[in-house]
Amino acid sequence: MVGWNVDVGTVREAITTQATLATEVTESGASLTTAMSDALAALAKCRDVQAAVSTFVSRHDASAGRIEAHIGAVLDATASATAAFVVGDEEMAANAYRSAADPVPPSVRGYRG
Repeated sequence: MVGWNVDVGTVREAITTQATLATEVTESGASLTTAMSDALAALAKCRDVQAAVSTFVSRHDASAGRIEAHIGAVLDATASATAAFVVGDEEMAANAYRSAADPVPPSVRGYRG
């Protein structure tokens, strides 16, 4: 028959150590879960900011295009009026005056920002 010599204090200490380590692993896992949740929330906020910036840029580009078209129409009307004065064509001058009074090109007329 085999006899076992077991020190109860050593066994108790080993069990206590294992329980402590298991608690630390559980707490670390909870911390990791919280950190991952925070990281995902931060990523979502970054995507929201990116979408907002993209929307702003597209609206700015559209506004800049409308402003550029308006300036081009004014310059065209000015050139037409100048040419009408040089040539002395009354009908051309009348058309130039109408264009100068409403220089918005047809492609932009429907827009009321």
